[in-house]
Parts: sequence; structure tokens; C-alpha cells
Amino acid sequence: MENKLYRWGLEFPLFVQYLPQQRTTSMHTHNFVELVCVSGGSGQHLLADSEVPLKRGDIFVIPRGMAHGYVPDKKNPLALFNLFFIPEKLPMLQLDLYSSPGFKQLFTPENDNEHRYPYFQVSEKELLKLEQLFKEMIRENSAPRQASHTYRFALLMQLMCRLSRIYYVETSSPERKVLPEYLTQVKDFMKKHYKENCSILQLAKMVHMSKSKFMSSFKLNTGISPMQYLMDLRLTHACQQLTATDMSISEIAFDSGFNDSNYFTRAFHNHLGMTPRAYRQQNSILSKFVDSRNHSKDII
Repeated sequence: MENKLYRWGLEFPLFVQYLPQQRTTSMHTHNFVELVCVSGGSGQHLLADSEVPLKRGDIFVIPRGMAHGYVPDKKNPLALFNLFFIPEKLPMLQLDLYSSPGFKQLFTPENDNEHRYPYFQVSEKELLKLEQLFKEMIRENSAPRQASHTYRFALLMQLMCRLSRIYYVETSSPERKVLPEYLTQVKDFMKKHYKENCSILQLAKMVHMSKSKFMSSFKLNTGISPMQYLMDLRLTHACQQLTATDMSISEIAFDSGFNDSNYFTRAFHNHLGMTPRAYRQQNSILSKFVDSRNHSKDII
């Protein structure tokens, strides 16, 4: 099995890249920690004993020495941000982040199981903020300026703080408990039929509950309302269509379950802070930040 060593700059062991089309890679290990953020597409993350499906918004950390590989979807190319670093070689031992529970769980897990690794998913709104940090690190990495190492380190700390806080809440929150079977049934139904009209009353009747009791139970167990969950499903699909297809905004709106393209644009802006058109433009520009063929030589 191949063991990939870092050679991206011994004086500052930190490297970031964006791969608009992740290639199929065989099982291999690293002598550095790898943080992965799935920006688009789909595929499989190969482990020694399993295959994990990947989609936009997935975040995971590959510990040193863990064997893994990738098989991207040929029809829907897998796009990734990769961040490679060696924690003990970076100046952060004195920072409170280094001793925080979220950081320890995410980047220095005590459970040394070679078949497990920290994995979670962030919302589209949070993902956009993370992508901005990744892109800023790439800009600085591509054209170093005065105090470049310090600036890149500051961006890394922002990124790690955000992820550590999210991951700690995800792993410690009561919402992580196993959902009641009837809510699992409802969520599965919504995932399959989010493009259709799903009323609260219809969902409540499905599990033989009153409308008010169903809404209360759903939010208590998931942290969000049924309509917010449905909106997240629709907007996630819309984001995928905006980046992976040439469909018009109106076509994407109707394909994502919205009956009105104007309402879709307002909802998109309210949830993600930008219009669908701006989102598409930003993510089309994203692929131009890094040529993966040029960077692949620096990290293997």
C-alpha cells in the first residue's frame, strides 16, 4: 500500500487545495492529518472495511496512517477541498483551541481505531462560510505576501474553531440520539418526496398524531421544524443543480419543489445570504482558483 509523504514546504507544514474533479485513488496512507470538505458532486470514500457515500456538505478528518481512497461518480464529479497539516508542527500548543473538547474529538481523537474517523455534515449556510475560508487560504498559498505564514495560520484557526464548535455540538447534543421510529419514517418520506407538496397535516396523519403534537415532537427531536427540514432538502437539491447543470433558475426552482421561482429566489437568499444566480457564479469561479494537476505534484 502506498504511503504518501508530505513535501509541500518543510518550513511550514500546511497546504490547501481545491480539486474540482477528484480522481479515483487506490488505498493509501498519509504521514499527515487530512481535513476534507466535500464541495460538490458525489462518490465513495473507501475504507479498509467499508465504502462511505459522499455528498456536498460532508466534512471528515483522516488521521495519520489510516488507509483510504476515493471512487468519484463519473456522471457527477466529486469536488473536494483538502487541507493537509501536522498539528504538532504548527504554533498552537498555547492556544485554548488545542485543549478544547471539540478540537480533541475532531483532530486528535483518543480512539485509535483504524476503521473509524470523525465525520459529520454542515448546513449549506455554514458550508458557504467554510468555503470562503478555504478559498482565502488558497489565494494566500498561491501568491504569498508579507507575513504569509501568519495569515494562513490565522485562517486555519478560524476554520478549526468553526469546525470544532460544530462537531462538539453535533456529538454532544441530545439531537444526536436515535430518533423515534415514527420520525425516521417521516424524514425518509420527506427525503423521497421533497419535490412534492408535503403539508404538516399530511405528515402528522402519516404517524397518527395531531398537527400540533407532531410539530412539537419533530422539533424536540431534531432541533428544527418540519418545514425547515423540508426547505433544507429543497435548497440542498437546488444548490447541487446550480453547480452541476445548465438548467435555468426557474427550471431549478420547479425541479426542487418550488411552485414560484420568485419565492424560490427569496427563500434561497434568506437562507444562504445570496441569490441563486450569485451562488452559481461564485461556484463556477471556484473551479478556476486551483488547477488540480499543478497542485497534485506538490503533495505526493
